[in-house]
Amino acid sequence: MINKIRKVILLITTILFACHLQVAGKEFFVSEQSIPDFKFIFDKLSQNRITYNRYNDSIFSIHNHDEWVRFFMTRSQKNHLIYHENEKLLNSIADYFETDMADTTKETILPDAAYDSLDKNFFHNYAYALTDPFITNRVTDILIRNFRKRPERNYEFLRAMSWKGSSYYQIWRLNRDNETLKKAYDCIAYVADSAHCHTPEELGLYGYALQDLCLSAWTLHHIQPLKKLKERYEKLEILARNHTADELEVPEKRRQQWINRIKNRDLEIVRGIYLTNPELIEKKEGDALVKRVIRQYPDTVGLSISSKLNLIVMKLRIGEIQTRTALREAEEIYGTLIKPLTQQKVLGEGAFNSLMSHYTNLAFIVDTARVSANYKKKHIRTFCEDIIRMFRHRKDQQNSTLYNQTLEYVSTYPRLIKYLSDEERIGFVMELNVATQVTTYAHSTHVARLAEAMMKAIIRHRRELLVGKLGINSKWQVRLHQRQLIHFITRAALCHDIGKNSIVSVVNNDYRQLTDEERKIIRMHPRMGLKYLKISQKLKYYYDTTLGHHKWYNGKGGYPNDFDNTKSPYRFMIDIITLCDCMQAATERVGRNYKQEKSFEKVMEELRAGAGTRYNPDLVKLIDDIPELYKELERIAIYGWPNIYYEIYKNYMR
Repeated sequence: MINKIRKVILLITTILFACHLQVAGKEFFVSEQSIPDFKFIFDKLSQNRITYNRYNDSIFSIHNHDEWVRFFMTRSQKNHLIYHENEKLLNSIADYFETDMADTTKETILPDAAYDSLDKNFFHNYAYALTDPFITNRVTDILIRNFRKRPERNYEFLRAMSWKGSSYYQIWRLNRDNETLKKAYDCIAYVADSAHCHTPEELGLYGYALQDLCLSAWTLHHIQPLKKLKERYEKLEILARNHTADELEVPEKRRQQWINRIKNRDLEIVRGIYLTNPELIEKKEGDALVKRVIRQYPDTVGLSISSKLNLIVMKLRIGEIQTRTALREAEEIYGTLIKPLTQQKVLGEGAFNSLMSHYTNLAFIVDTARVSANYKKKHIRTFCEDIIRMFRHRKDQQNSTLYNQTLEYVSTYPRLIKYLSDEERIGFVMELNVATQVTTYAHSTHVARLAEAMMKAIIRHRRELLVGKLGINSKWQVRLHQRQLIHFITRAALCHDIGKNSIVSVVNNDYRQLTDEERKIIRMHPRMGLKYLKISQKLKYYYDTTLGHHKWYNGKGGYPNDFDNTKSPYRFMIDIITLCDCMQAATERVGRNYKQEKSFEKVMEELRAGAGTRYNPDLVKLIDDIPELYKELERIAIYGWPNIYYEIYKNYMR
């Protein structure tokens, strides 16, 4: 019955999609001599993004199970349409500028008016409201190519450089590559150090660039020395105090933010650099800086929650406050100011990031307090519940990658997780996984079902395949340890994609084709998963299955390149996860918008073709030799998704 309903929905949406493309095609597919209608393109991209985000933000708003499962099917079909339309929209831009971008050493041959139109419509109709760092990176490449040699477009050139730097910074939060961070710095510093900022709007860009260069990340990663950071603050102060908002063509609120940032520069340097990496500032200088900051705020009335907690942490660091006093003050701040904020049904990006920073400070204060371990555990468990709730209520516009870092940090923060049991730590990470990417968790659960069926069949029919694996020396021992073997493969499957927690915004980014940069980031997720597995001794056994689930059976393909799955003592377990992972992904019909699912027999044909190279030939033969296993795997793969989503609903929808 479910399959029939699904086919009807797919037929209807396919017809609507075909009609939709016919209408869209008339509006933005133009002749080679004409300039594309960039306004239409970016308007449609914006509308599609809003629709896509609305479906994502609704995941935790439905509390009836049947409606929730139906919602995911509808969401899948809608997102499928959005994906394919966006593919055509973005390709229309790339195709039009392909000739000019093919050889950047030559003069552009397309009309300047095309670049002007792209610039106007990208920034006015898309960028400011719905920033996508990867699209921004590609569009600014095109604009910089033309505007660099047009003096009359100096402002537009500097703006493109500034936005390109910001997009690199967002991408760095995902790939953690210092080369990417250096590219971000170079672009933004070019704007800040430019001698061509004369008009009010150019001065405004100069101010934004200085603001961005006052971030501690540049110094923490040895790109901008502390001395240079202080110079940036001084220049920002001169600019903000010597010009009105009108003269800078920025909102007065923004100019006041710059002034406040200058006022709090010592606090930012202490919090962002000295307390994060004390080696970057000599202890004597750092401690003196801490004391100066504390003296600046003898009265905390009127200070932000963040500043109040930062001051408590600083006082603790240099011994100016007793741990019990610090805990009492933090408890009051939490109860009266923070806890009410966590009850909001929707948390915007700014509110979410501010709240999350409070909890790392709270965990530090609780951890250092001289109170009983049970008292600390009670607080920490409450904090973890709050954190999960906030991730669930975060409004995911996907215009920032900061929350990726936040998710990884709170999941592995020692002062937070040290008071949780192994099972609580695992549960905490899994809850956050569901809160940020339900479809990835559903995929892992689906893979676990397939892997469990495979393991049971091996134990029942081909025990010899497990002899010599994981210390098992005989078929009898396979029988004796069957529960442990099933538990192992099930948990290995649940953990295999856990590294995607660090790149959520890319994994969830299925409303358009991935860029080459995003594909490189995706390939990092096996190694990123090890950070999460280190939170518990019980998870250390799954390092190899997590690291190797994208490696070929013969070790000659797949990734990561520096991991040799053929020499792993867990090789057979890796083979099971790899096969089941590919089987689930190929037959997926809810969570992957970029492709149509395949029939189970079609997947089996691919497994047979890859037996001995990509896939373990014994496992492929096992499926073919045992009809009941074939049928069970087909049932789970093709028809198992409603049960998977029911399990998620039952365990996490509350």
